[in-house]
Amino acid sequence: MPIYFHLAPILLSAGSIIEPGNFGRILRLVGPSHPLHRREMAYEAVRQGSFTDRPSRLECLFGFLTRGEAALYGSGIQGYASSVLYEIESAESDPHIADANNGVQHFGLPSFDPDVIAYYWGGWQRSPDPTAVILREVLLRQPVIVRARI
Repeated sequence: MPIYFHLAPILLSAGSIIEPGNFGRILRLVGPSHPLHRREMAYEAVRQGSFTDRPSRLECLFGFLTRGEAALYGSGIQGYASSVLYEIESAESDPHIADANNGVQHFGLPSFDPDVIAYYWGGWQRSPDPTAVILREVLLRQPVIVRARI
């Protein structure tokens, strides 16, 4: 089974199961007063309009292909600042891998560029440049198993 990395604000043990959709559950529960509500509604609107074959971020669990990418997210996005890094295992064979290089840079902005969001939903499109910063976000729709706390 594929191995990914995941950031979570809670302590978990090896063997724990993480269900997808918790972020969306919290966002729906809190509603427009949640600090990320506007951003996620913008991403969801572009997905529903042009990328209906992609999974909703509100129903997924977010993973990263490498430990280094997870560390970049952890240090660069406020919501991950106090999270713990986990190595996870997924039975999902073909998850959506988003190109988050542009999107992450715009996550904190008060308005969201639909072209930047569309690039995110278009999937990983860059050639592997060993000197480039690579930020890919894996959208997992199935539960995952924690292999280790890092």
